[in-house]
Amino acid sequence: MLSGTILFATSTDEATETVGAWVLLASVLLIGLPHGACDFQLLKKDDSEPRSLKNFSKVLTLYTLLAAVIAVLWFVLPEISLTAFLILTAWHFGSGDEVWSSSGSVARVPAWVRGLMIVSAPLAFHRDDSAAVLNALVRSSDSPFVDLILDIAIYVFMASALVLVIYESHRAFRFKSLEPARIIEPVLIGTFFYLVSPLLAVAIYFVAVHSWRHVFRLELYDRPGSEVGEKGVIGSFVAFYRKALPITALSLIGLVLIFIAFRSDLSYLSQWTSSYLILLSALTVPHAILIRKMEKGLAEPLS
Repeated sequence: MLSGTILFATSTDEATETVGAWVLLASVLLIGLPHGACDFQLLKKDDSEPRSLKNFSKVLTLYTLLAAVIAVLWFVLPEISLTAFLILTAWHFGSGDEVWSSSGSVARVPAWVRGLMIVSAPLAFHRDDSAAVLNALVRSSDSPFVDLILDIAIYVFMASALVLVIYESHRAFRFKSLEPARIIEPVLIGTFFYLVSPLLAVAIYFVAVHSWRHVFRLELYDRPGSEVGEKGVIGSFVAFYRKALPITALSLIGLVLIFIAFRSDLSYLSQWTSSYLILLSALTVPHAILIRKMEKGLAEPLS
């Protein structure tokens, strides 16, 4: 999927940012938003106390309130919210990739640097397109704060790449074994973000890498000791959507509320995109907390 997107982006004169906006919005139903909608199934499964329905309802309420608070903060403190969103996204994406091949607790160094590379790359390589997206999020036409983020993005990317190279070299020396995938994948992702416009790149990564992996990871949450993908791709996704769609449908209400609060214009695709990104940031906070909790009790590698 990454390679195909690179071929598309480098061989067309089409406005790939517009394509990226549509792909991102399509992720409302296409794995993206639904990948977090199974959180509530995990909460119910993890709840072993006698009054499970009451406890589940309590946690569900806290989950919803936390997401609502984050959404409100975007309107009160947009620049702080943007910073927190980028940092949390870096951890969530990076740890989601790292846990794919880890056993037990996620190694913090590769998780952080992988995530920082993913978040900083589109900002560093495509400043103008990234500025348009970030300025829309903070409701500004030319925010000095956004300019500051874009200025430091290239340094964050270079520092993260250097730390990752050092970490993987030390890891290979320590275990006297080099795992090519641990090097090839970050290089592919870095190249991908360099060649593909930011909104399209983020949308494809979100759907085709992060969310895709999480769908298969859910099998281990549901049935510890099972093999990833043993149901087959179709079987895994049928089971996933059966669990995810009810909560996904409810989440769309949040998208509509944010869109109304922004006083957005239906005719502007960018305003739909901004509203959706705010919804994702609000849901990512409780989602990341829950997934981190689940991973601590799951010591099974996926590779």
